[in-house]
Amino acid sequence: MTTFSYRATDAMGSTQQGSMDAASSDAARSALNEKGWTPIDVTEVSSEPFSFVAPQKPPIPTSQPPQPPQPFSKEEQQPSALSGNKVYLPIASTLRLYAGWLLAYYSIVYALGWYAQSRPLTFEIPYVRALLVSPLVLSFTFAAFLFLLFHSLYRLVGGGLVKGVAVSVLGVVVFAVYRMNVV
Repeated sequence: MTTFSYRATDAMGSTQQGSMDAASSDAARSALNEKGWTPIDVTEVSSEPFSFVAPQKPPIPTSQPPQPPQPFSKEEQQPSALSGNKVYLPIASTLRLYAGWLLAYYSIVYALGWYAQSRPLTFEIPYVRALLVSPLVLSFTFAAFLFLLFHSLYRLVGGGLVKGVAVSVLGVVVFAVYRMNVV
């Protein structure tokens, strides 16, 4: 069985999308028709974890008349793999995720380091004391925090190129002032 992603309209006329396992795209279209839905797009899902270019739309079978393109609903404002447009990585979201995990890791380092400074541990964790007093780790922690803070501020003010540049410059200035006064 192959996995297919689909977009279809239901009996009420609203757009439904999802994925299903079927032997072929014709079988997937038949399954959608059995539900009472009209298929718009049925696309085979790639076995690759990520594709930079969306797969091409399969040709519409001759047994069905071509469907006119449907406008995107409010939930589908961004182009997707089904629309035939290029798909881009959300770099800001990826960086936010990485900064969040980095901040969580540094929090564990600081918690273990504080505990090791205040009372003796029953076990030895290499480099905890070194990481705790390292100015580089402290700078990375502050940079990750600033990135998350200023990106949230950027989202709060509504985005845009000018606001993004202003928030970025403000973040760099705050970090530079910190580094000049700490190191």
